[in-house]
Amino acid sequence: MKKMVLFGALVLFGVLLIAATAQAETNPPMSFSGPQPDGAMATCPVMGNVFKIDRNTPYSIYQGRYYYFCCASCKTKFDADPAKWSRLTPTPAPTGNRPPVSFDRAQPMGAMASCLVMGNVVKIDHTTPFSVYQGRYYYFCCPDCKKKFDQNPAAYLP
Repeated sequence: MKKMVLFGALVLFGVLLIAATAQAETNPPMSFSGPQPDGAMATCPVMGNVFKIDRNTPYSIYQGRYYYFCCASCKTKFDADPAKWSRLTPTPAPTGNRPPVSFDRAQPMGAMASCLVMGNVVKIDHTTPFSVYQGRYYYFCCPDCKKKFDQNPAAYLP
């Protein structure tokens, strides 16, 4: 009897684990056959961010498909080469050991940082937008995030 109960518990645990894994790996689509309502979830084809669509969400139509973007900079990148971005599958930012969001000095090329606004992991290069606020260096995934931070740094600081 104890073996049957243990076996049943293990089977139930396995089913729950598989269901949770499948749900965690399922991201919303990157493109749609038509316009989406406010509140629908989408995946940015450029950055891989999952976000909620609202009336101000930038989008493009390419080959009859609607592509929604997490920010205006991503729309600009997509519009410059839609064939490239429409066939890519973005890799969402990792959620484990994340790089820091601020530093006490400028970081070298190739260093990793986390965007304070979007949470994306950023590999720093000569084009990476950054701000210095109260003696700390903050790196951003796109110019829109830098602009949002610069307008109201206190909104993003803990």
